[in-house]
Amino acid sequence: MWDCHRQQHKTKNAIEGWHNKFQTILSKPHPKFRNILLALIDESKYSDFLRSRMEINLEGKKRVRKYVQLDERFARAVRAYEDTKDIKKCLTSLA
Repeated sequence: MWDCHRQQHKTKNAIEGWHNKFQTILSKPHPKFRNILLALIDESKYSDFLRSRMEINLEGKKRVRKYVQLDERFARAVRAYEDTKDIKKCLTSLA
C-alpha cells in the first residue's frame, strides 16, 4: 500500500493512477469482499517489490537537479513554518 504522510507529492496523479489500476484489476462495479482482499494483498506485495527496487536503486535514474533543489526549498520552508508558525513568511518563501 502507499502512504502519503510526510511525502512531498505535488499532484494527485500517482494516486489517481493507482486507483485506475486497482479498478481495472477488480473489473466489476461491486466486487466480492474476498476479491477486494486478494487484490489488496497482491498490490501490497507489488508495492513492497517496487520499494525494495527503489531502495537499492535498480532504476539508476537520478532526478533532475532543479527538482531536487525545489524539493529542498519546499522542505526548508515547511520546517521553518513548523518552528515559527509564521504562515506569511512560509508562503513568501514558497512564492
